[in-house]
Amino acid sequence: MKRIQLISLMVFFTTILFGQNLLNQPESVVYDSLHCRYLVSNWGDGNIIQIDSTGTQNIWLEDVQGYSGLHIREDILYVACREFGVKGFNLTTGEMVLQVDIPGATNINDITSDNSGNLYVSYPTGDVIYKINIATEQCWLFTDSELDVPNGLYYDEPNNRLLVVSYRANSPIQGISLTDSIATVVTYPGLHNLDGITQDDNGNFYVSSWLNNRVYKFDNAFANPPEIFSNHGDDPADIYFDKINNVLAVPLFFTHQIEFVDAGTGIDQSSIIEKPVKSLIHNYPNPFNPTTEIRFRISDFSEITSAAIEIFNLKGQKIKTLSTSLCHPEPVEGRGEMSVTWFGTNDNDQPVSSGIYFSKLIINGKTRASNKMLLLK
Repeated sequence: MKRIQLISLMVFFTTILFGQNLLNQPESVVYDSLHCRYLVSNWGDGNIIQIDSTGTQNIWLEDVQGYSGLHIREDILYVACREFGVKGFNLTTGEMVLQVDIPGATNINDITSDNSGNLYVSYPTGDVIYKINIATEQCWLFTDSELDVPNGLYYDEPNNRLLVVSYRANSPIQGISLTDSIATVVTYPGLHNLDGITQDDNGNFYVSSWLNNRVYKFDNAFANPPEIFSNHGDDPADIYFDKINNVLAVPLFFTHQIEFVDAGTGIDQSSIIEKPVKSLIHNYPNPFNPTTEIRFRISDFSEITSAAIEIFNLKGQKIKTLSTSLCHPEPVEGRGEMSVTWFGTNDNDQPVSSGIYFSKLIINGKTRASNKMLLLK
């Protein structure tokens, strides 16, 4: 089997090294060992991007609503397509071989499969998980019990269960039995806004946290507290452990990059040099209903002519401008963290619907920092 030839650095950025960057808010990544390439879903445009063994990017599938989770089973790539349900594509030909609509669902997110020919997909804003029989293309509700914003999924074969992490404060790691659909808490790790979960060849589990911009490593039995495996400068999304090359692939949503972390070393706080932070933005609580406090930091106000907090929906439409008075003619020392409250309304002061929104810190007409928010009603 041909291996991806990773350069000697522990981490590389596909954007920097290989010129043209086709990644547009990368959400999920998998390794296609049949063709020695990574495949990445673009939340921003629905394209599936391939990254070959030289690091070169190409559009593999265009305009296929490939927004969210990716999962390879045999020679088929299965894709969670948000409001468009689930699709399957032949890895060699790119032909669509499966299309399952899920009526009423607007944010199908992650996807995995068992060994009996079934797919499982999470619907965070609906607090449910669906089950799809691949052969018959039938879809039904698998469980809605004890779930709260279920996001990342992983099939834990030895225990015949799904492992679930959720995009909320103090998310537990839950196990859902495939026999009776009953959910139990595996562990409360004290982590927040979890996105992806994956496993290496030694049985260790990895979980990504948007709030902390980190990936955490757990032992096989979740018996010990997690350790920090890697730090990232942006929100790590649906991570994937590539067992062929022994690396963890980490999509960075807002900086349009994939980081590859060598599993033998990882990146802990003592071994990474962080770049100076020019601006940050996050919100609390997240998820929220109906209000949330958007907190932001600007370390240097010099040369700022305009600034605002803007809210966008999933379609990229601006629906709300929260502040236009952040401009300061002189640098401000010790300014610290500032905040503004969003009441879940648009510019016409009408309540917006449940779903995912993005807050952006706009300085001099350019986005300096972004954050994903989840409104639940």
